[in-house]
Amino acid sequence: MSQDLVLKQILLTKLNNVLNPNYVNKIILLTFTLGATLIGKNLLIELLLSLELITRDFVLKVQLSDGASTTVFYVGVLLVLVSLWLFYKAHLEQRDKSRKQFGSLKKAIPTLIKLMEENERVFKECGPNSSQHNQEELRMEFSVWDNAKLEIILPNNAKIYQIISTIKRFTPVEKRIIDKMKSHIEHFKVHVEKGDIDYSNHQFPQEFADLIYSYKKISKAHLRRKEKLSGWLQSELSGLDLESVYLFGSFLYNENYHDVDVLIKTNSSTFVGIKEVANQLKGIVDKCKTEKGENLHLSVFSEIEKESFLSFKSKIKNLEQVI
Repeated sequence: MSQDLVLKQILLTKLNNVLNPNYVNKIILLTFTLGATLIGKNLLIELLLSLELITRDFVLKVQLSDGASTTVFYVGVLLVLVSLWLFYKAHLEQRDKSRKQFGSLKKAIPTLIKLMEENERVFKECGPNSSQHNQEELRMEFSVWDNAKLEIILPNNAKIYQIISTIKRFTPVEKRIIDKMKSHIEHFKVHVEKGDIDYSNHQFPQEFADLIYSYKKISKAHLRRKEKLSGWLQSELSGLDLESVYLFGSFLYNENYHDVDVLIKTNSSTFVGIKEVANQLKGIVDKCKTEKGENLHLSVFSEIEKESFLSFKSKIKNLEQVI
């Protein structure tokens, strides 16, 4: 294994540990251990305060100030109390929040978005990069990804499942999408725990993300940002042989999101035409990253894939047409 790959694995693991909310457990343990050590040290100091060494020729008395002993003791007590408070905030309080019942899906949106964004962050940082062709690098990314799924995504999924299971009222559209999400969580859990279980028919439903983010209030600044990007795409894509272009996904609602999902239907029906459009689109993706600071993720369908395009499009709840 090359040094670059080893370094990449270390950096990915350390980054995830720092950003992972579960990292607070290590801080709690360190604080508690330090506090308990200082309290224990205080007992030793108390012994030293009364230590005398008596011989026939002389008497040696070791004496420390009470102030030093008292300070050490109270610092230790303070650290222990801080660790207990952190434990409550990180575990007991969060557990109570996760058990909270919401009267409607709309009221649960802030909590659900927080969990989903954490899962998405982990996936983007630790998930296997399908664009990599180096098998050794892929194996390494899978190792980090497997750990992240078990330690972060599964617990977050359990909270999402608990929340949507306690909501009593859904519209028919919401109910259909919620059932898909429940099925995904159930199959994903088995897949992670068993390892060899295929859940390809129960992938994360993009409809669920669209539904959740559709209830989020969008700021005027983000609306202007979308309008500018849509206008830029319209200008850049107008000269290509395209039938239609749509924006979809989390970018429509999340102002901290810089990954833009774009659905494109081309008029190309030959290999030469498809390849030409693909090369043109690649240039626009690079240009958008440089000029706009946005990462375009294209889902492109040619004329010979028209049925697949219509099927894909029908599964997306919210689309914003560009062309």
